[in-house]
Amino acid sequence: MHHLLEGGFADGAFARWRSLYELSITSSFISNHGDETAERFLSYHNIWEYYFAETYREHQDNLNIEPLESEVLEGLEEIKDELVEQFGESIDDNGYGSGWAAEAHTGNGGPSLHSMKEEVDLEHLTPYYMLACESVHAGSKGTLDRLGIIRHEDIEQPGVLLSGPSNAGLNLPGQLTAISLAQVTTDLLMTHLNSPSLADMLGMQMLVDNIEQEFAEASKALEQDDREATEEWANQDIVDISLNYIDPSDLFSETFFENHTEFDSLPEFRDALPVDLDDVKDGDSVDPKTDEVVQAGSEFDSFQDLVDTALEAWVHRNVVPSEFDIDDN
Repeated sequence: MHHLLEGGFADGAFARWRSLYELSITSSFISNHGDETAERFLSYHNIWEYYFAETYREHQDNLNIEPLESEVLEGLEEIKDELVEQFGESIDDNGYGSGWAAEAHTGNGGPSLHSMKEEVDLEHLTPYYMLACESVHAGSKGTLDRLGIIRHEDIEQPGVLLSGPSNAGLNLPGQLTAISLAQVTTDLLMTHLNSPSLADMLGMQMLVDNIEQEFAEASKALEQDDREATEEWANQDIVDISLNYIDPSDLFSETFFENHTEFDSLPEFRDALPVDLDDVKDGDSVDPKTDEVVQAGSEFDSFQDLVDTALEAWVHRNVVPSEFDIDDN
């Protein structure tokens, strides 16, 4: 999780925290119920392996994989039956994953992650767990609304999908990782409780508090910086974007002038303008005299129309359509 956070993959870290949260529930439940429950947990994998083998054998022909020998399945079944004899029938839950907790479980129905988290007082993290599940299970929420995308509801923003690392969204998985990792470590320390372990638990809690605060402050600063940058971008039109982010000599090619204007080159066009190219915008609008020059020396009705066409030509020169799976016609 540290590597994912350091690399800027908040949603990946969030998905791994989901597993850590489940581990914290399991460790807390075992810590609360002692050695017999721990032994059942360690033995349960044999129950699961038997039912996995059944599923494997059911689909092995369609998957065209090495078939499972009958002797292997019989051996797994024998081990399963021995565990049932040792721990009782409750441990055999058909491989659903929670049979090991059946005897210690006090809720209605069979044990489940949901019922166990309530018993160990970790249900307050359920909202975050639900969010993490959306990404893991390919839900529409998790696909479209990534932690790594900062959205400002009062600013118009394009709909985008995150395709790489981002500095955003690291606070939530970072804070939750600290909380759940401390929970698991505390459960381990509780097995041999003494003065040093109590001091360790107190120190961990102080560390978690500091981590939560540092992540919160970093997130707040990042969101403010992003808001300022987003507002600046949102207030720009096509003229601002073209002139501010593309070199004029690249935007206005000689071919462009030849095909669409009476000017032979960019220097000639600059000389004809009443103001410098960097100053054609007067606040939110283009200087009227600039539009007059464009109308007199080109096929365009305004400077913005000229820039629109120049930008379209620039895109065709610099973007390879096949790289984006789009039709270049």
